[in-house]
Amino acid sequence: MPEYSDSFEVIARAVIVQNGKILLCRGKGKGYFFFPGGHVEKGEGTQEALKRELLEEIGADSGKMSFMGAVENIFSDSYDHHEINLVFEVEVFGNEFQSKEDHLEFEFFPLDEFKKAEVLPGALKEAVSEWLEDKQKFWRSEG
Repeated sequence: MPEYSDSFEVIARAVIVQNGKILLCRGKGKGYFFFPGGHVEKGEGTQEALKRELLEEIGADSGKMSFMGAVENIFSDSYDHHEINLVFEVEVFGNEFQSKEDHLEFEFFPLDEFKKAEVLPGALKEAVSEWLEDKQKFWRSEG
């Protein structure tokens, strides 16, 4: 059995849809995308963390946030991860976003192209795809 850190990673993720397009993030040079957001720090509320991450990553001020669901993800890269992604539909102000972090790129995808893109974790992409159709809260697990 792989060794894991002694705690779960709690990740706040944003689903930002504007004008029939959805915002995705990618590490420069990587072939896959993910939803904007990041780690919730100890003592920080989830929505507070998401507001901070969006400001740090794309310089966006965020407004209303609505909880969509959660996805558990267990995976390995340079080490083993066990994360809980808390996912929110987020209203942001503006529609032109520039990456504020050198290692990240952001792109709006038309919804039909989003469904073809490689987005990780796959369970989160699947849940968001269904949510776009039925607006039902979700729980998924991958790994």
